[in-house]
Amino acid sequence: MTVEYIWINNQEYFVSGSGYESEGTILKENKSINLNENITFHKFLDSIVVNNNAKLIYEDVKVRVGDLKEIAVRKALGSPTEASLLVLSEKSGNIPYDIKKKYELLKEFSFSSEEKRMTTVVKSSDSSVFVFSKGAPERLLNLCSEIEIDNKSELFTDNAKLEIIKQINNRASQGYRTLAVAYRKLSKFDNQKREEIEDNLIFLSYVSILDPARQGVRESVVEAESGGIKIRMITGDHPATAKTIASQMRIYKQGDIVVEGSDIEKLNDEEFERASVFARVEPLDKEIIVKKYQDQNRITAMTGDGINDSLALKLANTGIAMGITGTDLAKETADLVISDDNFNSIIKGVKIGRGLFAKIRSIIYFFIATNIMEAMIFFTYEFLPFFDLFSSEWQHIYIFGIVHSLPSIALVIDKYPKDVMSEPPRDEEQLLNKNMWRMLLVQIFLMGLGLVLALELTRGGFIPLNEWNTNPNLSYIPLGSTTTELISQKSRTMFITTIYLLETTFLWTFRRPNKSIYKSLREEFSSSLFIIALFTLSLHILYIVFSYPVNYYVNEVFGMNLQINLMFLSLTDWLMCILLALPGLLGIEIYKYYSRKRNIIF
Repeated sequence: MTVEYIWINNQEYFVSGSGYESEGTILKENKSINLNENITFHKFLDSIVVNNNAKLIYEDVKVRVGDLKEIAVRKALGSPTEASLLVLSEKSGNIPYDIKKKYELLKEFSFSSEEKRMTTVVKSSDSSVFVFSKGAPERLLNLCSEIEIDNKSELFTDNAKLEIIKQINNRASQGYRTLAVAYRKLSKFDNQKREEIEDNLIFLSYVSILDPARQGVRESVVEAESGGIKIRMITGDHPATAKTIASQMRIYKQGDIVVEGSDIEKLNDEEFERASVFARVEPLDKEIIVKKYQDQNRITAMTGDGINDSLALKLANTGIAMGITGTDLAKETADLVISDDNFNSIIKGVKIGRGLFAKIRSIIYFFIATNIMEAMIFFTYEFLPFFDLFSSEWQHIYIFGIVHSLPSIALVIDKYPKDVMSEPPRDEEQLLNKNMWRMLLVQIFLMGLGLVLALELTRGGFIPLNEWNTNPNLSYIPLGSTTTELISQKSRTMFITTIYLLETTFLWTFRRPNKSIYKSLREEFSSSLFIIALFTLSLHILYIVFSYPVNYYVNEVFGMNLQINLMFLSLTDWLMCILLALPGLLGIEIYKYYSRKRNIIF
């Protein structure tokens, strides 16, 4: 935060420089001004420095700029608002420590969300007792009966207050946070109540503080909104300030309304729905906001950092505490703690969560589709006494050990969908929704159809034996095999080959269920998925091509019993396997196309 304007002595001054570095000066009409000879300005400085608990520290940060590996960066320890006031005193040519040591602290009334101000009672070196106060202008102005201009106090009239409020509102509408500063002198201090201490104050000044949003917040808000997540700003700032910042961040849009905390309960449902900014909010108001959204069956996440935020954090479906500025109670109450106090981290978390959901869903879809489809075929063919679907357990191992495992690993290491934040939120109990189940059943049917056809067309002679299949130098054929056994062996080979083709290609269809395979390959091609799928299919191709030498050396030379017994396939056989695998690929793409036309979301 940076103080950019000071209003004092009925004049407004610009303050150059930004951030927490002390480089900068006070300017009037672009000319540097020295206000240190002005007594009222010194009272203002004393007030903002003494009534202040922040500190400015230097922290070493690692960098890589030429030979420079580390630099010292100035940071705020405590409230960023108070830290900006310390920097202001330095820019005026004063040292905060020297100002503070002139006074002895007698009493501090801490800032609270209810009071919206902080007040400190101190005693100076000449035993004079002063009250220094700073806070929200609309609260502090009401406590001021006088205004000081050039060391002269005069009655603070309603007209004068209205004029200052007008100027404050103007700055607030430009996105500045405004903070009023006042003081009074006490004859003595004997632990009076806060109400007595903060009565009949003398107005000194107000400052306009620039509180820029962090880089990337606007983009994160847009990304969240595209994913059906509505962002609402809840702040203690002036309504005009809140509206300006919310507009810059794309939270406030045309047609929305800004609501002050005291008016929340008066809103009807339509007005509450239009409210995108809640300003001058107290802790209790946050609870009301959460309850109102939950009454509409909304899943609500609430951020907070103070003790007074703990009830709202507990009440929300997801309470999010700040890791840096958050109190211990807020962190203990919350469900999540954001370590860097950055809104962008929340949206990144949502994005990662949605990406994990998409991955888990893809893996489950893969296993359900392949296992149900194969289980139905395996179970059915067990009842056919004249044909054994598998000639040995090795063929089971060959399927489950390779083509069921490697593609699923590819899905685990696959990228997150790029447009995962453009999809609507999902019910927390849904993993495969009803639309996904429908597509799954269609996929099972189409893949199963291709596999059954691979078996039956070969067994029925539509895909006949050829010299490539029966060549003993190419295929590992058991001695004494009959024609029926050779046809069965080719049927199994065609069946397993079609399985390999299906299961290394159909994962591209459900990997991005709401996109066409062409669009997902063009926009989100995964090299890892491609390599693993290609490697899996290549293993099978190599085994088919080198069927005889592999089986011969393993069984005859090394004395093992590898009875996978797959035949060498001709080019025509391979083309038939590819054609039989296409329904499980193209058929589901057609199904997805018509689903997109009907705005069905998987």
